[in-house]
Amino acid sequence: RASAAPQLRAARPGQLRCSGGGCEGRLVTGKLTGTLEDNEAYLDAVAEPARLYRHDAIAHPGARLRLVNLVLMRNVDLGPWIHTASDCRLLAPARLPAAMSVRAEVTGTFIRNGSDYVHYNAVIAADDVPVMAVDHTAIYRLPATSAR
Repeated sequence: RASAAPQLRAARPGQLRCSGGGCEGRLVTGKLTGTLEDNEAYLDAVAEPARLYRHDAIAHPGARLRLVNLVLMRNVDLGPWIHTASDCRLLAPARLPAAMSVRAEVTGTFIRNGSDYVHYNAVIAADDVPVMAVDHTAIYRLPATSAR
């Protein structure tokens, strides 16, 4: 079943925050700097064996996906939340360093097993060139637990 009508409040020009029964509209991160150092730290953390990400200074797709999570964190009043699914399409290499940005639009909300879900489509750009498109789903509100 669909979530109740959204309760939106402006965070600042160009951004929306969601609360109450759901969220809708456009979500933005603003500009972030994709650095070689951040990419190296990500590659070390995931033990990435492919040389091209280091050698050619290309942002790893997993690091790009973290930006899609960031758009949710910056735009939605979150408590504990869970990233449940992402369908990613790589459009171009994201050469670093680069000005990274994410634009996203909520395409739906729903409730399953008492948890509130949000589905949104996002496009990541590096220096204003689209580099990845993502259909993203997350639980943004878990069901209330009862005291025992």
